[in-house]
Amino acid sequence: MDHALTERIFQEYYLRAGVCATWLDRLRPIIQHSDYRQTGQNFWENESGIITEPIGNPYARGTERQNY
Repeated sequence: MDHALTERIFQEYYLRAGVCATWLDRLRPIIQHSDYRQTGQNFWENESGIITEPIGNPYARGTERQNY
């Protein structure tokens, strides 16, 4: 991970867009040595400020597996 690039992105994009600074502070040590990913639900539950209002699933999805 390029620390300087990460900080630039946090400052120029995330903070300016209203992402929670406290959440970014918690994220910094986690992402230092990993290929870290989060889901939309993670963003919401951790109060990141990235997802400000969840929406329902507008289309029902078939989640049952076919029996062969």
